[in-house]
Amino acid sequence: MNVPILALTALTLAGAAQATLCGDKIASLQSRYDAASPPGEAAAATVAAGSETTAAKLHHQPAPASDADANAAADSPASRRSAKFKVAIEEARAADHADDAATCDSAVARAESALSP
Repeated sequence: MNVPILALTALTLAGAAQATLCGDKIASLQSRYDAASPPGEAAAATVAAGSETTAAKLHHQPAPASDADANAAADSPASRRSAKFKVAIEEARAADHADDAATCDSAVARAESALSP
């Protein structure tokens, strides 16, 4: 009867040990990004944090109405900020996973600045 309680306690402590200050900042920034982004774009940015959808695995992308629409959307300031955020937040996640606090903090700062218009 004590074995399940001990196992649950060990799992709880292991989960708490993995939480980091930088990881908390990453989660907070990802939430801000998701709240500010259109629904499809926010879901695409969180793929690294979760599992990919079937459409994403099959490389299905929504098609723009025209070539001009495709180029305009990709070259917009919001699109560039979004791309900078995605790169920086992935760098932060990798650094956090590697326990590299300095690199993680630097990448979090870049991600945060990308969120500011």
